[in-house]
Amino acid sequence: MLRNKRGWIGLLVTLFFLALFMRQVEFERIGESFSSANYLWLIPAIPVYFAGVWFRAVRWRHLLAPMGSFSTQRLFPYVVIGYMVNDLLPLRIGELVRAYLVGERQGVAKTPVLATVVLERIFDGLTLLGFMAVIALFIPLGGWLGQILRGMTLVFLGALAGLFVALIFQEQSMRLLETLLQRLPDHVRVLALRLAGGFLSGLLALRSPQRVAAVAFYSILAWICEAGVFYFVGLALGLTSPPFVYILSMAAGNLATALPSSQAGIGPFEYFTAQTFVVFGTASSMAAVFAVLVHAVLIVPVVLLGLIFLWLEQLSLGQVVRRAS
Repeated sequence: MLRNKRGWIGLLVTLFFLALFMRQVEFERIGESFSSANYLWLIPAIPVYFAGVWFRAVRWRHLLAPMGSFSTQRLFPYVVIGYMVNDLLPLRIGELVRAYLVGERQGVAKTPVLATVVLERIFDGLTLLGFMAVIALFIPLGGWLGQILRGMTLVFLGALAGLFVALIFQEQSMRLLETLLQRLPDHVRVLALRLAGGFLSGLLALRSPQRVAAVAFYSILAWICEAGVFYFVGLALGLTSPPFVYILSMAAGNLATALPSSQAGIGPFEYFTAQTFVVFGTASSMAAVFAVLVHAVLIVPVVLLGLIFLWLEQLSLGQVVRRAS
């Protein structure tokens, strides 16, 4: 993976933010915080997290509906496997793995499936930004939190608008792409146009207001569940921060993983999650402990379950990654 240029960039970004993160840590206090935590609060955090993953599978079913009938029960393992691969390997290759598994196991074209995964990421970003915008109506978000809200809103709204326009004006979009690619060899141009056409066909759910509303609704439910995980981890550590701080830290940490980084967004996630708590008065070392613990809760259970699902699919991690790549 590190032979890929983006892989090296991701590693450097991870190391940079880990260095910033470690600067705020007082190591003698970290041991005290971990030893005094009440880990019983992590028990309900795990089913709450997987309830959120289930809502994501329901959301994916709505995005895939124009391609055929898919059951949430069948999609749920693919979602878990994809997240597991993202947590273990860089370059977010888990998204390709999900598209590959659905395409291979359900007998549909893989490129349109990948387009639905892209839509998921856009709706995730807009949902998190929506949470931040609602909080900003009551709590002023200045500094870097305000910059994230403004900057990322432009990015995600621009991406969604661009896909809408490409879908509505599909014929014109394809002609424009063909013009842009005319200098390429014929076989490359034909392949690129075929992939682009397949990608656009994966956006058909956007033409249905009912499906868009359902996708937005299940996106909200999924992220409410993840906010619950953040809250339970806070209870485990004895934090008394108000609920909006957990939501903001969840939004900042997860939006930061849009940066190129190594697997699981390690580095940017910890730094921005912890910094959100610091902004609202939590000691830096305790904020660092919270960021590490909540990330572990978000990673370890889904990795274990993903490996089980992969075994049930009679595939190894290496096999599925090679085939998806």
